[in-house]
Amino acid sequence: MKKFGFEILLVLIVLCSLPACNGLKPASGGGGGLVQVFIKGKDSLLCHAGPIPYQALARGDRFEIDHTYLKVKNQRNKVVCNFSVYTRDADFRPSSVTVVLKNRTIEADSLTKFFAEGFGKRNYHYRYSFAVSDVDFNDWMLEKQPTIQVGGKQFRGGGRYRKDAEQVYRRILFDAF
Repeated sequence: MKKFGFEILLVLIVLCSLPACNGLKPASGGGGGLVQVFIKGKDSLLCHAGPIPYQALARGDRFEIDHTYLKVKNQRNKVVCNFSVYTRDADFRPSSVTVVLKNRTIEADSLTKFFAEGFGKRNYHYRYSFAVSDVDFNDWMLEKQPTIQVGGKQFRGGGRYRKDAEQVYRRILFDAF
C-alpha cells in the first residue's frame, strides 16, 4: 500500500509541474517549417531558420547552414550561424568564413567547432558556428546569389537558397530595419 501511495504522489507532482515547463511559446505561425519564431519575453522573439542548402562549386562537397536570432525591440543583436560541411576531405580545418555579396564581403574569423565525424567509407561531417551582425545578416538574406568561402571550399546560393532567404527575410527581418 505504501508503494502505491508513493506512485500516486509522484504522478501528482509531475502533473502539477507540467504547466511550469511551458518554456518558449510559438509565435503566430511559429511551428514547423524552415522558419520558426518563438515568443521569448515581452519584447523579444527567438527566431530559427534553416537548414538552408548551398551548391558546392567543387563536386562531392555539401554545405548547409541554419541561423538563430534573438530579435529584441529597439536592440541590435548578433545572428548565430551554424553550418555543416559534408566532404571527403579528412583535413578540413577552416579558420574563417567569408560571405561574398555583390557589393561587399562579410568576414568571420572566430569559428567554433562543434564536431567532426566520419561516416561511410571516406565521408566526413564537420559542424561549426560563427556570428554576424543582424545588419550584415539582413544584407546577406537580400543578396540574390551569395558565395560562402570556408576552408578553401566555395559554395553558392542557388534557386533553393533564394526561396529560403526570402522566407527568412519576410518572417524575421523585414520590420527590423
